[in-house]
Amino acid sequence: MSLGGDQVELARREAGWRRGAADPHWVAEQAWKIQHPLGERLFTLRASQSEALQRWLDGENSITLKARQIGWSTLVAFYVFWLAFWFPNTRIMLLSKGEREAQELLGKVKFGLERIPGWLQARGPRVRTSNLTKIELSNGSEILSLPSGNNPARGFTGRLIVVDEFAFLENAGEAWASIEPTADIGGQLILLSTANGSGNKFEDLWVRAQSGKSVFKPMFYGWDSVYERDEDWYKQKQFDLPEWQLHQEYPSNPSQAFIRSGMMVFNSELLEELNAGAKEPLLTVNLEGPGPDFPRTFEAVPNTPSNSFVHVWEEPDEGTSYVIGADVAEGLAHGDYSSGHVVSVGDEPRVVAEWHGHIEADLFAYELFKLGTWYNTALILPEVNNHGLTTVTELRKLGYRRIWRRMSLNSATRKRQMEWGWKTTRITKPLMIDGLHQWMRVRRSAGVPSVAACAELARFTRNHRGQMSGSPHDDRVISLALAVHALDFAYSPEYQEEVVHPYGSMGWYEEQVQKMDGALSSDDEWVIH
Repeated sequence: MSLGGDQVELARREAGWRRGAADPHWVAEQAWKIQHPLGERLFTLRASQSEALQRWLDGENSITLKARQIGWSTLVAFYVFWLAFWFPNTRIMLLSKGEREAQELLGKVKFGLERIPGWLQARGPRVRTSNLTKIELSNGSEILSLPSGNNPARGFTGRLIVVDEFAFLENAGEAWASIEPTADIGGQLILLSTANGSGNKFEDLWVRAQSGKSVFKPMFYGWDSVYERDEDWYKQKQFDLPEWQLHQEYPSNPSQAFIRSGMMVFNSELLEELNAGAKEPLLTVNLEGPGPDFPRTFEAVPNTPSNSFVHVWEEPDEGTSYVIGADVAEGLAHGDYSSGHVVSVGDEPRVVAEWHGHIEADLFAYELFKLGTWYNTALILPEVNNHGLTTVTELRKLGYRRIWRRMSLNSATRKRQMEWGWKTTRITKPLMIDGLHQWMRVRRSAGVPSVAACAELARFTRNHRGQMSGSPHDDRVISLALAVHALDFAYSPEYQEEVVHPYGSMGWYEEQVQKMDGALSSDDEWVIH
């Protein structure tokens, strides 16, 4: 029995529907229209888009580092349409950095949905609700598109969450905490973003994905993912954009995207060279004492990296002088770290050891005392902002011989006086950072072997007001800058080793008596009541 015209049309419609369910690539190129500068047109997938779509179809939780304007929001709009249209009761959430971006992304879904062929409209579900934040279909599927500000994904149960421009979310850490459970219950997560410098949650998730320590599979698509772009196009962008913006929006590789993007303080090419020269420490130890000649020596006890504070690239050399820069933190388990860098003095100064960990300010003084003593009584330059004053006070009580001092003006008496340690202010901070930058340019990769320090240097940025800081921490940057500054004073006469008796000891009291005797025998007039 032959089929009538209506039955043939129904059969074709059903065959097309079933093919669409099995082959979304075919749907994209045969039935999905997109906005284009030259007018609406069918969605012809580039090779990079086809590859990414297939990985999403395979169910991967993916994190994509990408260049700007390579068609990824259009690809996302098509993918969520296809899921919701063909699979009943599919709940999808799209998260963007702001309300405008959320509406624009959902608008791409609506644009294509309103222009699908008539046979597909007749066979597929109807649109029940369509507004600025939501599309509901008659098959029970739902697409929500919201700004991330109020953590709308918390408690959301659905098949898919897509986060667009993750690196630019103001609350990226909170957003991640709210969406991460989706993967635990079988939902799919897709994170997309251009880079936004280093040290943020997006970079952290990317690094974890690359090392295989994450639920995500990493994907990178650079500026040349769009086949219309060639070397001449890129050269024009180099001319038009500052370096940091070029590498943020149009990177050639992941390293370039993270290290060279953002308003970085340190030269990007220098940082890449430092990263290439960084290496694992020779030893990871704790300094335990007293040694046989306390307090002059300590024993370096090897330990596991997680239990040790001192990372050593070069052990102390008897004929070498050293300096130490120290950044002091409060000591809270989840707060900033205290950090110290030991730098050799000489024709080729370089970092030879690094101290890093959570510790109370007074106990950090004892660690610096041991570290400085081990490295031939190194000149120690500690920062004295906040808790640093406690560290300096304890160092003096321990009788450490070489602590950096500075001349200051007493605000009450208007007299000049000597004070211990470095005071970081809006005036002095640029000076020490500029000094570090200059030293790094001269020393190049030989100067900083610490992988962790190189990472913090890359994350040290300047905001639009010119203020400098690192994310999430910059303690290694500060201690390294202080150590480099101390190099200028390593041979100054006032810092040469002298006997200083520990506070409260018999020698200390004898010294005070001698000072008093000297004062009483002077020409000054004394009146004793």
